[in-house]
Amino acid sequence: MPKRRQLSAWFALLFFLLLTLFMTYPLSRQLDRQVRDYGDSLLNTWILATVANKLARLEFNHFFAANIFYPEEKPLLYSELLIPQALLAIPLLKITRNPVLTHNIVLLLALLTSALSMFFLARFLCQSFWPSVVAGVIFAFSPFMMAHTVQLQVVSAGGLPLLFLFLHRYFRRGHFADWVVFSVIYIVQSLANLYYALFLIIFSGLFILSSALVEKTYGQKKFWLHILVFILAVSLCLGPIFLAYSKQQKRPGFERTIGAEAKLSSFLATGRIDRLYGRFLAQFRQPEGELFPGFIPLALALTGFILTFINRKNKGPGVVQGQRSEAEGRRHPPQAEAGNQVEEKMDRKSAGGGKESFSGSERLEPKKVVLIYSLIFGLAVWFCFGSKGPFWLLYRFVPGYKAIRAVPRFYVFALLSLALFSAIGLTYLRAKIKSQSLQIALTIIFLTLIVIEYISIPLPTRPVVLRSNLPPVYQELAKWQEKKVLLELPLPEPGTGIGRVEAPRMYYSLFHGHRLVNGYSGFFSPTYVEVRESLHQKPLEENILFWKRLGINLIIIHAEELKTENYSNLIEVLKNSSYLHFSGQFLADFLFAIN
Repeated sequence: MPKRRQLSAWFALLFFLLLTLFMTYPLSRQLDRQVRDYGDSLLNTWILATVANKLARLEFNHFFAANIFYPEEKPLLYSELLIPQALLAIPLLKITRNPVLTHNIVLLLALLTSALSMFFLARFLCQSFWPSVVAGVIFAFSPFMMAHTVQLQVVSAGGLPLLFLFLHRYFRRGHFADWVVFSVIYIVQSLANLYYALFLIIFSGLFILSSALVEKTYGQKKFWLHILVFILAVSLCLGPIFLAYSKQQKRPGFERTIGAEAKLSSFLATGRIDRLYGRFLAQFRQPEGELFPGFIPLALALTGFILTFINRKNKGPGVVQGQRSEAEGRRHPPQAEAGNQVEEKMDRKSAGGGKESFSGSERLEPKKVVLIYSLIFGLAVWFCFGSKGPFWLLYRFVPGYKAIRAVPRFYVFALLSLALFSAIGLTYLRAKIKSQSLQIALTIIFLTLIVIEYISIPLPTRPVVLRSNLPPVYQELAKWQEKKVLLELPLPEPGTGIGRVEAPRMYYSLFHGHRLVNGYSGFFSPTYVEVRESLHQKPLEENILFWKRLGINLIIIHAEELKTENYSNLIEVLKNSSYLHFSGQFLADFLFAIN
């Protein structure tokens, strides 16, 4: 890579880092003691720490085992595994010994890498720095992404643009190395977000199929050999995990319904945290439905789409069209153009030249690029409608897709396409301006307006208790060498913010290490549901006997969470029970052992 391109990449990295810190304020200022919420954020904190410890100890025999939802054997299969994120977390946990700080750093890295990878894809296709920066901002900091900062797996989308980048490189040059990198990114991105793994089957398959047809590579033996290598690699790396999930899904109570679907109004919706539009557009919001891309990105994307097709000479920006834009030509002297020609000749030579050249053309035409991403955009939007779109066929007939509850997450591929179209549109607009200072001014205006549309600071956060200041009851449990089975009461009712109650208990279990009947995830264990229902249907003594038969050793009563004002009577009843032994009061928490 030429030194100039290296410097531009480092500058983009610095810009996106500063923007990430700005857009996540004040979380970015209190990484060690704040989380976005007490539900999914603490759930993912627990997953990161649990999986990271397993990977550090090379604990693969019982990899899906964990300390929640006793007596379930594989509760990690109830949600995402976050394996790539956990690999990043290993050194962070070792250095900081702070799961919250580790989670938040990985979260910021997810936003940063999403922006940077989109920048690389746009720069490859547009050969223009600032429009590529704009594409990165749109992809990483849109209302969709900022609303999902509570869910680490959703914003961990950096592999998506890189995956398409190396597919472009592969069909342009035919290098097996590009195919290998694409395969590795596919596997890593799939492990980072299993939803995206299922989505990628559709969209990367569509890209490969269309490119093979256009470039006529389907008739070459080495293309099919490369496909075979990809299938074998994916099967080896992802097969055991998907098989484990598949077995879990066949158990009673583990089949999901489509829980969230987009409406037309969803594409006008932002979260309440959006400072410019939230007051007006949050009224259209529904779960998973913050799909408004912003007016400026829409205008730029439409400009890129239209100008691509009305350009009579089919001249597009940068690599997309195979030659530099007019503005690029004005900025570079003949010597630089000559150097570029030599570089292109060397590129063709390295690709094999003549008979060994993999694709029919060295560089993709702009209309082909826009058409394929238009198809990706349209399908992604259509899939967001769930049962009212083609996703229903996947859900009904294709294995694996019944695990998808939040279908509006397909929107991430529409967002990728829209970000790329915006970069193309801005590149066209800059090419029509002769003055370089005016180009810079135009870019700054668009970039500023997009950030204003997307700004969500101060981002809502919640304080988290650190290891050094745990509630006294958990400090006591942490001293016990022998690990017990623990039930924490009261249990929250369905639809009453279960995550806000149970996820903090999971977080505390990272420090005391005992097994919990409690838990929070995409599913709830049959035992958890049975215990909750029994509390409403049977007398207290029968419930205690039921808990004893299950193998529960300890009970914590969090008196401050009880709805009844006369909780002291309940505590006295428990103290007088012949089946329980009162082990101590720790502020408003009462600990009992089952005899």
